[in-house]
Amino acid sequence: MFKKGVQATSVEQRKKYYDQWQEIVADKVPVIYTVAPNAIYGVRDRVKNTEVSAYGGVSWNAEKIYIKQ
Repeated sequence: MFKKGVQATSVEQRKKYYDQWQEIVADKVPVIYTVAPNAIYGVRDRVKNTEVSAYGGVSWNAEKIYIKQ
């Protein structure tokens, strides 16, 4: 599915292949993620509204982060 998705020429075609991959993973459950890696993040005190998450460190909610002047 990934090889076909990369070769697709339109977003709609690419989405179709990736959706199929997600259906296969949900149906077959080849991998069960049970842990998240340990990590330490440093952010300047001027950067506000950061929240550490296993989904993407401190930048997973980038649309809500701002810098205090």
